[in-house]
Amino acid sequence: MDDFTLGVEEEYQVVDPATHELRSDAQRVLGRAARQVGDEVTGELYLSQVEVGTPVCQTLAEVRREVIRLRRAAASAAAAEGCRIAAAGTHPFSHWAEQELTPKTRYGRIVNQYQQLAREEVIFGNHVHVGIGSREAAIQIMNRARLWLAPILALAANSPYWLGIDSGYASFGR
Repeated sequence: MDDFTLGVEEEYQVVDPATHELRSDAQRVLGRAARQVGDEVTGELYLSQVEVGTPVCQTLAEVRREVIRLRRAAASAAAAEGCRIAAAGTHPFSHWAEQELTPKTRYGRIVNQYQQLAREEVIFGNHVHVGIGSREAAIQIMNRARLWLAPILALAANSPYWLGIDSGYASFGR
């Protein structure tokens, strides 16, 4: 496994524990979580998002251990701030227009450049990064993985709900 490395990023929703609505409390949650895990927890486009990222890992067991550690840190920080975290691709009923943009120049530029597309981008991802040490091996792996792109895309589909309404589609990610 020396030729491969792994890393995982997870983006969580910051939600109200009673109403389950998105809450723009990420900065408070981040401050508390950072005391436990440092820069392995960060903000995202909206103040209702918290992201964790594992260090580069060598084994699946190490990835599992790190993901659990980071999830626990994010969850306990959120609970201490009167919030909860949730993991899902989109929020089923919170409206994008009610979300507060994280006050960073980068995010302001993104919204300025992409306009409505960026404003409606209230999504939460799970990213698995695989580092491959050999270019030849990477090409061979991608050639074999190409056959699985459609099933992987189907597994990555978002919720059929948009702004609390069933869109009528199997997936409706904005």
